[in-house]
Amino acid sequence: MTVESKEQVRFNNVCDFLLARNFITSEQVAELLVRLDKLELTRIDNDFYKRSQVEIDRNKDFDNLYDSIESLVLGYNEKFFQYDVKGFEKFKYLIYEEGDFHLVHQDQSNFYNNRFDRKISFTLQLSEPENYDGGDFQFQKIGGIYQPIPRKSGCLVTYSSAIPHRVLPVTRGRRQAIAGYIYGPPLI
Repeated sequence: MTVESKEQVRFNNVCDFLLARNFITSEQVAELLVRLDKLELTRIDNDFYKRSQVEIDRNKDFDNLYDSIESLVLGYNEKFFQYDVKGFEKFKYLIYEEGDFHLVHQDQSNFYNNRFDRKISFTLQLSEPENYDGGDFQFQKIGGIYQPIPRKSGCLVTYSSAIPHRVLPVTRGRRQAIAGYIYGPPLI
């Protein structure tokens, strides 16, 4: 996978997110979706979120994806976040169909017997914006105002796992994305 233009990166001190608008090309997204659609998804349906998902194993089909995202996100950490990090969780392929959503939440959590916290999260948008309505990924800012991220296919957003965010209900079509997290020793 060849990573296209990373120069369009924006750092927003209010929301603490970084944006790579053209992280991968439309052709790379199409090739990736062919491989992802072979995976067996699990349906999650509760009051907090509704979607289908599967963890993506690191193997020959996804090594380039892992390498490209890890390189960019670790570079962002070094330059902007400066967290003590130890590794990445397995990436997740997420599908939100009509009626699916994820309420406001933070990705930050303790795991592995409270030895690690999620510190940095990322989302890679795979769906073209014209293929679905609703389903906006939004950051919650101070005062309950929401900041949407671009819906462009191939766009990667990286942010602190402590930032509240949500996915609005999809009203038409299907939103597809890859999400992942970097973990490290607890902040406190």
